[in-house]
Amino acid sequence: MITLVPLHEKYAQRVQDLHNHPLVSGVLGLENQTVQDKLNFFQRMNEEEASRITISRIILNEEQQCIGITTLMFIDHEKKSCHLGSWLGVDYWGKGYNEQAKEAILKIAFDELKLDRVFLGARKTNERSIAAQRKLPFITMNVEKAYESEWLFLEEKEKCPSILNVVHSTDFYSHINKPR
Repeated sequence: MITLVPLHEKYAQRVQDLHNHPLVSGVLGLENQTVQDKLNFFQRMNEEEASRITISRIILNEEQQCIGITTLMFIDHEKKSCHLGSWLGVDYWGKGYNEQAKEAILKIAFDELKLDRVFLGARKTNERSIAAQRKLPFITMNVEKAYESEWLFLEEKEKCPSILNVVHSTDFYSHINKPR
């Protein structure tokens, strides 16, 4: 079982070590970053959280080891939506942590922030991310036409062709058998 904890400098080296693997850094487009870059990222995310536009969390596994990061970003309280990004260290792929981390951060989005939908995207070349999202039982895939402005925003941010998926709060709560 995973736990989400706030970003803290004590995790910077571990995040850097996990991130340095080419299969992680390559898809994130953040190659050759230093521990100081991670500390700067943590500081920026914490500032954005104070402004209520981002919530970023360290993912800890059952041994309380940092295994990745998950982030709610571009939080729009008026539209009641945001985007979700996350990554796991290579050694933790295929062990069920992705769905656990998504469920935990979605509870923050829907229970604490009272959002209605959370968008998940992926570059079309990131087959692993697309496959991982497809496994989520509460996701609606390929919503580019229904949410065209969000999709265009994602493609502009990623600078490449991307897919767009969404988790609606109603679908999520049906999955976890909990009324909102």
